[in-house]
Amino acid sequence: MAGAAPKFTIAFKVPELEDQLFRADVRLQPVIRAAAEYLSERGKTLTITCVFRDAETQARYRAEAIRLGRQEPVKSPHEDGRAVDIRTRDLDAATIKSLVTKLNREFPYAPFGSPAARYPTALYHDVGQGAHIHIQVRPPFRPPERH
Repeated sequence: MAGAAPKFTIAFKVPELEDQLFRADVRLQPVIRAAAEYLSERGKTLTITCVFRDAETQARYRAEAIRLGRQEPVKSPHEDGRAVDIRTRDLDAATIKSLVTKLNREFPYAPFGSPAARYPTALYHDVGQGAHIHIQVRPPFRPPERH
C-alpha cells in the first residue's frame, strides 16, 4: 500500500529542531525512525531535544560534566550533525534500557572487530543537562589519500 502514513510521531522540544533534523546526517534517520516506532508501540512519543550544538555550547556542557565528575568529549558529534538527544522523562527505566539495547543491536556504531566498535550508537546518560538518550553515528568514512 503506497503512501501509508507512518505509525509514529516525532515531537521537538523547540520548533527549530525540526529544521535541524533535516540538515543532520542522513544516517541518523533509520535509527530515529526505529526509536520512534518502538516508543509508539508503547504509547509514547519520541521527543528530540537536541540536534546541532556549537563548539561554545559544547565547551560549557563539558565543563559542567567535569564539575559533576562525568565524562563528556571535547568535540561532540552534535557539532557536525551526527547526533540527536531524545527526552526520557516520561519513560520508565525498563523502556529506556530496552530501547538503548535495541538500537545498539540493530544499528552498530562500527563493524564488529574495528576499534570504533567499542562506541555505542545509543546511550542513556546525563552530562549535567538532564538525563536523555543520545543517538550518534560515526564520522563518514574517508579513504586514505594517495600520494
